[in-house]
Amino acid sequence: MKMIIFVRDIGLPSGKSLFQLQAERILCVQRLAAQSTNEGSAGLVQIHWYIMTSPFTDDATRRFFESHRFFGLEPDQVTFFQQGTIPCVSKDGRLIMETSYRV
Repeated sequence: MKMIIFVRDIGLPSGKSLFQLQAERILCVQRLAAQSTNEGSAGLVQIHWYIMTSPFTDDATRRFFESHRFFGLEPDQVTFFQQGTIPCVSKDGRLIMETSYRV
């Protein structure tokens, strides 16, 4: 199963992804922080971004960021990490199987 929920057009007039919007906010806050500390350069004030993925979306998420050049952020200021998974259970308490042999 292929899950790429973040690439879909969410209907904004700009056509931007949620990841792009958040990266633009981070870049803006970095600039404001640099100005308020009299550093004058956003490169001197860096905000780190942690992005939680799942085993199903991790590779696609990383490729999406790479293909968009991390939306102007430095690659080393973005950290991806995977959340764990647990089995799904039906209302009557039975395990929901992904396949006949895999929970």
